[in-house]
Amino acid sequence: TKMKISSITITNFKGIGNVTLSPDHINVFLGKNGSGKSAALSAITFILTGKVNPEFIKSGEEVLSVSMEFEDGTVIERSRSIKDGTVTRCNGKKNIRKKCECVLKRKAWDRCRDL
Repeated sequence: TKMKISSITITNFKGIGNVTLSPDHINVFLGKNGSGKSAALSAITFILTGKVNPEFIKSGEEVLSVSMEFEDGTVIERSRSIKDGTVTRCNGKKNIRKKCECVLKRKAWDRCRDL
C-alpha cells in the first residue's frame, strides 16, 4: 500500500538550521539563490538513499538529521555525525539500513514512480 508523506524535517543540513516541509501532491521549490532549495533536495535524497557528504553538516554543528513521516505515523530518520557516520532509525528504533530501505521503497519510491 502506498502511503502519503505527511512531513519531512531537516536539521543542521548545509545552511538549514531546522525546517519542516509538509509536501502536497505536486511541490515546487522557489526562492532566491542561497535560500536552501538545493539543500532541501539534497536532504530528501539523503533520507531516501542514506548517502550524504559529511561536509553537509551545518557549520558549527556535529550532527545533521532528516526525518520523513508518513500518514500512517511511520517515521524514518537518518542522521549523520562527524564521529559516528550515518545512523538509520525506523519509528525511533535503530534499524538495519536494508530493512529501512524496504520500508521507504514500499512507502515513498512507489509513490514517486507513479507521478
